[in-house]
Amino acid sequence: MKLIPIYLLIFIGMSNAYADDLENIKAANFMKKLEAYSATHSSNQDILLKFAQLKNPTESQTSMYFLTICNYKRNLERAEKLIDDNPEYAQYIDGAILPSIQDQLDYARHLAKVLDNSEFECDY
Repeated sequence: MKLIPIYLLIFIGMSNAYADDLENIKAANFMKKLEAYSATHSSNQDILLKFAQLKNPTESQTSMYFLTICNYKRNLERAEKLIDDNPEYAQYIDGAILPSIQDQLDYARHLAKVLDNSEFECDY
């Protein structure tokens, strides 16, 4: 039986430590992206709710509302894709997040559908 040299064992141990560090960095980046989508989502919701409270919105407020609908939908689609593309990080998020995103995305798609064939159509 041949013995493995000590320097090879040290190298393997260090490689595993670096792999763990890399995995932690990737998980942290995943969470940062998801947090950014969450912050954008909150901003979009605030704009949509404020518009709903306006009695006589101006043309620019209406335009902002329509553009926000598209941004709202796109942001949710990106968050859903991020989670779908990275199932290995599901352990870092609440299991209710993806179903919640999908429910809100259904609503956002419904809102965006109203804009079809208008100058504000979500064209992406």
